[in-house]
Parts: sequence; C-alpha cells; structure tokens
Amino acid sequence: MEIFTVTSDATGPTITFESPTPSNTSSTASPVTIVANISDASNTSSWIDFNRDLLWYLPMDYYNSTHVFDNSSYKNNGTLYGTWNYSNANSTTGKRGYARTFNGVSDYIKSTHSALGINASFTMSCWIKTSSTFSYQPELSH
Repeated sequence: MEIFTVTSDATGPTITFESPTPSNTSSTASPVTIVANISDASNTSSWIDFNRDLLWYLPMDYYNSTHVFDNSSYKNNGTLYGTWNYSNANSTTGKRGYARTFNGVSDYIKSTHSALGINASFTMSCWIKTSSTFSYQPELSH
C-alpha cells in the first residue's frame, strides 16, 4: 500500500499590469509595451497571446494516454506515438513544470498541418535538453 499526499492550491495567482501598459478598453493602431507581473505561492509562469497567433503550446504537464494537451487558444492536441510510459518513468522536472523523455527512435508527438493552419512560413521554438552530445537534425515534415 502506498500513501500519497495531495495538496490543493485554491488561491489563484495574482496578475498585475503596470505602466506603460495601456488602460483597459483602450485601443491603438501602433505597437505598445505590456508589462505584466504574476505572483503565486507555487512555481508558475504566464504568457499572453494578444493576436491569437500562437498555434500550438504543449507544456508537457497536461496529457492522457493518447494526447498531450495544447494550451493555446486552438486546442490542437498532439497525438502521442511510440513507446511512451505514462508513469513518472519518462517524466522529469523541467524549467517550468514537467518535461518528457523521448527514446530518440520511435517516440514523437504529431498534429496535422490542417489542424494547426500552417500554410506559410512559421517560427517554431522549443526547449530541449540532451543527455549527451550528438549530431541530430529534428524532422519537420510537411
């Protein structure tokens, strides 16, 4: 028998917007600077997607046996393939939240271009930590 301790954080984070952030209900035709601060008792982060151009955000914290859940506005969940172990065996603490281990051969996450709406140039960003030095080019197929 195992005993687990579950802690519930019922207090949401506090988010404040500070100068030079424009006031609520204001509008502008030019770029503006937004200063947003978040504070919470737990290790947390925030992001703001004002123009809804973030198409896929997979923080690896939210998943089930078939998908990693997309935290963008579009809910383009990624389908998991390979030899994933859904226990803590392939989970580790990342910079923010959890990170996942891929076997380097058959483990991957996939979403279709049509679901993501990618039909032109795009920018992709990810955090990767390798366990050794190697020469590798990630596969981005279209």
